[in-house]
Amino acid sequence: MQMNSAVEKTPAEAAYLVAFDGDGLPSGPAWLDSQRSAARAAFVASGLPHRRIEEWKYTDLRNQLAAGYPPLGEAPLADVARFQEMIAASPFAGLDTARAVFADGVFRPELSNLALGDDVDILSLAECLDEAPDWVTSNLGQVMSRPDNAIAALNMAFARHGAAVRVRGRQEKPLELIFLHTASGHHTVTNRNLIVVEEGAHAHILESHLGASGQEYLANIVTEISVGKSAVLDHVKVQMEADGAVHLSDVNIWLGENANANSFVASTGASVSRNQVFAEFGGEHTNLNLSGACMLAGSQHCDTTLEVDHAVPHCTSRELFKLVLDDTSRGIFQGKVSVRPNAQKTDGKQMAQALLLAETAEFDAKPELEIFADDVVCGHGATAGDLDEEHLYYLRARGIPKREAMALLIAAFIGEAFDEVTSDDVREALAGFAGAWLDQHTERG
Repeated sequence: MQMNSAVEKTPAEAAYLVAFDGDGLPSGPAWLDSQRSAARAAFVASGLPHRRIEEWKYTDLRNQLAAGYPPLGEAPLADVARFQEMIAASPFAGLDTARAVFADGVFRPELSNLALGDDVDILSLAECLDEAPDWVTSNLGQVMSRPDNAIAALNMAFARHGAAVRVRGRQEKPLELIFLHTASGHHTVTNRNLIVVEEGAHAHILESHLGASGQEYLANIVTEISVGKSAVLDHVKVQMEADGAVHLSDVNIWLGENANANSFVASTGASVSRNQVFAEFGGEHTNLNLSGACMLAGSQHCDTTLEVDHAVPHCTSRELFKLVLDDTSRGIFQGKVSVRPNAQKTDGKQMAQALLLAETAEFDAKPELEIFADDVVCGHGATAGDLDEEHLYYLRARGIPKREAMALLIAAFIGEAFDEVTSDDVREALAGFAGAWLDQHTERG
């Protein structure tokens, strides 16, 4: 298959196509090769997403990726002390967690601590593929986003490294997946994660994505999550990539009967980022809570795109996203909730709110409801505005300096999203993370 010859290939597309013809592509085992082959063919046919594709009209990757980002080969382990310093910068560094560390895409056991108890299995994907257990082979590549997703196709084409996690009971403490980037030059780092929460289990997964200052790389991460019958998942992700990085993430969630899933993402890093969440209800009486906070400055661009598929009756979904935008930054929220004809008694609500700290900041919102059932309660909305001058005046009239008053108002605004996180310790860590950003970006007040 070939891309349309009438459309000239961009440097980024050309770098990937050259890599497809190279010797460094992942191969084996046989059960995964067919998926990789189909993914490569899909990308050759589509190329990078662009503004003429409705779901990508606000994030034209074809034009935004000016350089080529060839896949990164096996990167040597950099100075361990440097990695440890980056790990200490994670918002969750002060929590009692187990940790699986991936440095420039590769699992580093010497930096990790996998003491999780007997009810949790965690494997390095690269090390287990050839003799993968049944729970990996039956789930990897099965909880997938829409088939025309070029970024997920690229991920599968190069998929080799990542974490495979199975939770069979109640975790003793959270597991943090840490992804560090230090390699120089333009390149793509691909990671694929699989999280299987079995019937009745309770999983608590944290993700941290951190990049070294000055690096220009593309991080492509796909996480597949299967939440079994009566299981509970708490999933929190923080994106603190390097200023020059591109962060592309897919989280794909399948929910069984009576399951409960909470997924939260906080973003302050990368020059361009897109967080996609695709969720499908596979069993009745199930609850899903998707939430997040995005804090941007400079010319940063962050796109949050959700698709929630209510495929069965008696399910509830909630989406709440808060954005703080300064300078010429741009925040995007696209949320689509679909209710199938037989999905009666669906309860779905969605809200995105942006706080604009500068007249040059931009917020684009596209909330959607697609309802084919008649006995449902669904709603959506989006708002944007600047700091309330009356509230600011009230605080300043009580002797609070303008900078501190602004920080208090912004923290209160963004804190509504943090309230969706179930763990008190994690919520407190996120508040500290947001506070550090506010300290840097309210100085001019």
